[in-house]
Amino acid sequence: MFTETPFQRPETAAIVGALGGAAAFVVGMGAWALGTTLSARREARAARRALGKARAALAGLDPETKVTLEGVLEVVGEPGARFEDGAAAAAATAAGPFCAANARAPRLRLVMRDGTVELRGKTQVVAGSREARDGALDVLSEEAAARIRAACGDHDPLPAGPLRMRSVAHGDRVVVAGKIVRAEQASGAAGYREGGAPWTLEAPASTDRSSEVLRIAFAGVPVVSGVMRTAFSRWRLRKIAPYALQAAAFGAALGVGKATYDVHVLAARAEAEAAAEAVARKKAAAQRGPPAYCKEFADQYTIAMDRASTCTHDNDCRTTLRGEQWYDLDGCFRFENRHASTEEADRIAREWLEAKCVSSYEVCSVQPSSMCRKGHCVERPPSGVPEAWVRKTFARQFTFFAPPDVDTTLRNGLQCGPGAILTLHRFDFNVTFLLDGYGVALDGPTTPIRIGRYGAVAKWMEGLDLAMAGPDVTRGFIVAFDEKEATCPPFCLPGFGGFGSDEGNVGYLHVTARCQTDVVCEEAFKILQTLAPL
Repeated sequence: MFTETPFQRPETAAIVGALGGAAAFVVGMGAWALGTTLSARREARAARRALGKARAALAGLDPETKVTLEGVLEVVGEPGARFEDGAAAAAATAAGPFCAANARAPRLRLVMRDGTVELRGKTQVVAGSREARDGALDVLSEEAAARIRAACGDHDPLPAGPLRMRSVAHGDRVVVAGKIVRAEQASGAAGYREGGAPWTLEAPASTDRSSEVLRIAFAGVPVVSGVMRTAFSRWRLRKIAPYALQAAAFGAALGVGKATYDVHVLAARAEAEAAAEAVARKKAAAQRGPPAYCKEFADQYTIAMDRASTCTHDNDCRTTLRGEQWYDLDGCFRFENRHASTEEADRIAREWLEAKCVSSYEVCSVQPSSMCRKGHCVERPPSGVPEAWVRKTFARQFTFFAPPDVDTTLRNGLQCGPGAILTLHRFDFNVTFLLDGYGVALDGPTTPIRIGRYGAVAKWMEGLDLAMAGPDVTRGFIVAFDEKEATCPPFCLPGFGGFGSDEGNVGYLHVTARCQTDVVCEEAFKILQTLAPL
């Protein structure tokens, strides 16, 4: 008789595998952080090369020309401050993808082999001796964000997106690019050329105000900090949390697979297949309870969950993955107060199940975030989708978000598979989702687009197509998806020839919208852009 060891139990192997998957994910993030550090150093080298070949001496310079000089940076008087921690710095920059905030000490000079050059004007550090990688402005500390806002003032735009903070300090050897001019007055510390006049390096004139800067690059290898902090910052964790969960789930699956890979694996697989077949036969033969009886249970469950989902703050709420036999009651998930008991609701759900009220069965995997709105826990739409929008489903394959004032109508009576039609209608637009058994070729000019993971082509409607829709319709579009999408589980469709056969068990998605104005059509297209697999 086969004796099972603790590590061969599926639950233990799942925990070990999940921990291994999580560890692999953390190692992957560490590798990402190392790659970010190496990338920062490559960017620094590229920035120095972009400034051109540097001169180490003043001899032979021509006034009013653009030059690149190399020397030791000195702060005369009060220093400036780094954006990330406020430490002393000669010059600092917080750069986003499109603009940057710059700060510098009031007086800077560059000490070269044969003299000194004053640095006058706005500076921008393109490669720093110290660099930090941080999140967007809204996730920085209040002090760091205040320093960036103060540097930008009322005229310059605030940098957005992930920030690269660079700084150079007093005594750093740097390369500076600008326009060399003779200073009007010499100081005792200034460098001299023929005629006794000192030199000043200033920002070259440009039609683009943001380009009128002295570009400074550290001549050595930058010290990069904040990479791990950025890798595990709140805004990045929100983005990578699904991937971390997938890694843990994958590790758990590997652990379970390893635990069951023994001399009994074939017997266990045969037993599992026989049990699954028996469950399927039992489910197919089961009779549903009386509709009125089931509705009473469902209403009681809704009332119980309404009490369990009351809240005052977002932190009160959590999302529980449901689906499977609970799909009729909750859909794929339910939103509840993490501090409230759901015991009453769960008891009613079990009684509803025992009364054979199940009519749908769906396997769900994606678990959204939750929030507290109007005293109840509800779903928080993905980033970029208005918070008031609510989730809709189509053909038990697709999910999307739409404004709450949009009405939906299921036509043809088909819940899923080819032939399913869903209409969204409001007084100013009408959108129809159709899952067809055949692809459609759009006449005239079309535009390739991407809707989430799906490839599609779009065409704006005009002429007769709009005239037939009504006098108030002025705009419209058709989107045809190029890929076949598998239908929902086989038990959703009876075996009727093409629809139930292997040849017909696929569908092509088409979306048609007719709107009264361009703005309304943009809103309809934004609804389509939220489309994702269920």
